[in-house]
Amino acid sequence: MSRAARQTTPVAVAFSLLALPALLGLSALLGLSALLALAATAARAEPADPAVAGGEVATGVLDGDLYTNAALFLAFSAGDLRVGLHAPLRVRVFDRGAPADGDTPGIRSRDWDEPSDWTRILRFASWGDPDDPVELRLGELTGASLGHGTIVDRFYNTLDLDHYRSGLRVQVDTGAIVVQALVDDVLKADLSALRVAGRPWRAPTGWRSLEVGATVAVDRNAPWIDAGTPATGLNSVGRIQSADSVAVVSGLDAALTLWRKRDRTLAAYTDVVALRTDSPQDGATWAPGVHLGLGLELPDLARNVALGSRIELRAWDQGYLPTWVDAFYEVQRYDYRPAADVGGTSKTAWARRASERSMGALVSADALFAQIVQVSATFEWSADAGNGLQLWVVVPERSGLELRAAYGVRGVLDAEDLGDLDRANALLSARYRLGGPAYAAAVVGQRWQAVDGASPHYQAVLEATVGAGIETRF
Repeated sequence: MSRAARQTTPVAVAFSLLALPALLGLSALLGLSALLALAATAARAEPADPAVAGGEVATGVLDGDLYTNAALFLAFSAGDLRVGLHAPLRVRVFDRGAPADGDTPGIRSRDWDEPSDWTRILRFASWGDPDDPVELRLGELTGASLGHGTIVDRFYNTLDLDHYRSGLRVQVDTGAIVVQALVDDVLKADLSALRVAGRPWRAPTGWRSLEVGATVAVDRNAPWIDAGTPATGLNSVGRIQSADSVAVVSGLDAALTLWRKRDRTLAAYTDVVALRTDSPQDGATWAPGVHLGLGLELPDLARNVALGSRIELRAWDQGYLPTWVDAFYEVQRYDYRPAADVGGTSKTAWARRASERSMGALVSADALFAQIVQVSATFEWSADAGNGLQLWVVVPERSGLELRAAYGVRGVLDAEDLGDLDRANALLSARYRLGGPAYAAAVVGQRWQAVDGASPHYQAVLEATVGAGIETRF
C-alpha cells in the first residue's frame, strides 16, 4: 500500500475552536509568557569554570568512508562574557569508492571550501543568560525560538554537513519591551527574523499580565523546487541550485496570564500569521494561519522537578504551513517530504501546491529532574501533512558519565514511520571520564548532505566515531 493511501483521517477536533473569525476576535486578549526551554545539543556545554581547554582524537565512519578526527578546544568566561574556540579537522583515511574531490587521503575539502566554514573556529561567543536584560549569542544556533514559536521554533543552523553557518541571536528585555532577533549566517544572511513585544499590563500576582507583539521573518533563499521547476544541480561548493524565491512570514501575537501563584503560571496565547511565498508560475501570494494555545509553567511541580508544557490548536489556508522555521528548516527549505515518497520538493512548493485549508495541533513538554536530567518532547498533528515528533534528553556528567540524545521525524503516518531515518534527525553522544583530565567519547548520528543527480536533494548519511581526549578546567 502506498504511503499516500495510508494517510490517516483527521482526529475529531472541534474545528469551531479554530475558526478564523473567533480567533481573530481573541487575538487582542490571549497569549503566553516564555516557556521553559530545554533544547538539547550534542555540542560541548558552555563553561561554568573560568576556562576549559583540551583536545580530542577520534576515528570513525562518515557515509561509509573512514576518517580520523582531531580537535583542539578552548572555552573561557569573564563575567557575563563566554567564548568557545574550536579547531576541528576531519581527515579521510580510506574512501570506499573513487575519490570525488581528489582529497583521499587528506583533510576533507568540503569542510573548508567556503568563507563561512572558517567561522567554525569561533564555536560561540555569548553574553548574558536568558533571564538577563541583554542576551547575545554568536556562533552555532541550537534550538533558537522567537515568541511563542509559531514562526520560529527551535531553529538549528548547522544541520548541513558541508555548509557551516555562524549565526547571531539577540534578546533585549527591559521589562516593558522585549526585542528578539536572529540571523542564520552573519557572513551571508539568508534567514533573518525580528520580534518586538510590549507589556502594557504587568502584575506580580493575579491574571492581568498582557503581552502583545509583532514578528517578521524573511528568507531570501527559500527556493521553489517541484516537478515543474526542478533543481538544476549543485554548484562548485555543493549547494543545490534552483529557481530564486523569497518567503516572508509575519504575525501579530498576544498573551494573557490566566493564573499566577509564585512562579507557577498558566497563560493563553493566540498568533495570527501570514506566509508569503513566491512561485515562478503563479507569482506571490499570502496565506493565513491561526494558532491558539495554552502554556503552563511549574518550576516547582514536585521536589526537584520543574515542568513546562503547552497545547496549541491550529488552522490555516492553502499555501501556509505552521511553524515555518523549525528544527528541520535548513534541509526542508530545499527538500520537504512530509507524507509521501516525494523527492525534490521544496517547502515553499509543498505549502502552495500540496496543502489545502486544514487544521492541526501541537503538544509539548519540557521537564527538568533534580537539576540534572533534561527531557523535552514535542508532538505535532496535521490533517494533511502527517505528524511530527521531536525528543531531546540531556544527562550532564554524573559519576563520570554524560549522555545526550536527540531524535526528530516528520511525516509520521503510523508507527513504522517513527524509524524511517530518511526523514529523521538522530543523534546520540556519550562521554566517560577515565580519571583526571582524560575521557573517552562516542557519537552516533546522522548528518544531512546535498547530493546531485536527476533530482538533487538532501540525503541522510551515518556518522559514528569513537575517541578519547583530555579536558582541563582551571
